[in-house]
Amino acid sequence: MNNLSPVKLPIYVSITSIYKNQNPLYETLKSILIQTIPPDKIFIYLSEEPYILDDGFIDKKITDNNLLNLINNTPNIELNWVKNIGSYRKLLPLLKDKWKEDCIIITFDDDTIYNNNLIKNLINDYNNNKCVIGYSGFTPTFREFKDFNYLKRGLTHNVSLYNFLTGKGGILYKPDFFHKTENLIFNEEIFLNTCDKQDDVWFYLIRILNNIKCYLSQKDWLSKNIITRGLYDNYNSKNNNNTIAFKNTILKLSELGYKFI
Repeated sequence: MNNLSPVKLPIYVSITSIYKNQNPLYETLKSILIQTIPPDKIFIYLSEEPYILDDGFIDKKITDNNLLNLINNTPNIELNWVKNIGSYRKLLPLLKDKWKEDCIIITFDDDTIYNNNLIKNLINDYNNNKCVIGYSGFTPTFREFKDFNYLKRGLTHNVSLYNFLTGKGGILYKPDFFHKTENLIFNEEIFLNTCDKQDDVWFYLIRILNNIKCYLSQKDWLSKNIITRGLYDNYNSKNNNNTIAFKNTILKLSELGYKFI
């Protein structure tokens, strides 16, 4: 397939950040704006109230002048102020807004200078595979899905229902990937109780319930890592917390009648 295969669907980028990461966010946004296939629009989601690692933007005030000028002077960047649900803001607000639209949503983290071919590669791999696409993750090993352990990993399968993606590398979604389970993905009463710091776990489980496969490849996505300590370093790397969150969440979903293959 031609490496520049056109995609007629709108391409949206969704990103969230915290108060102390204003400069890393600025650097990240610059790398998104110079992609070889640029997005049609970049949506940024910030919050006034503090939550977990976020001190909040008091009075909706951005204090980094470079970031503020970039947002104000870039027509295809849209800033939104939303309830602070932590890292879930990277996908859920835009997903809800575009729920019935046939479009591509790509989520990025706020502390990474991305390879300038990343969006092009994600789109081309979507055209070939028609599923969730990402380049940072692993194929887990387990006898039964309920025994999933974040630390137990096998040889990578390019396409698998059970591939686990981490948001750092950018992830491509479509709203209709989540339609089978209707509004479940937005159920804060579940995810803020069972996996409040593990959005990757929640999106993983909901994708599997929708029977949408995941394409995982080792394509280059990173140009430069901007060093900040995020949720993984502060919480999820300790005591195998991602696995604990997985087990708590799958138990709750099973209690509600959802069945996993």
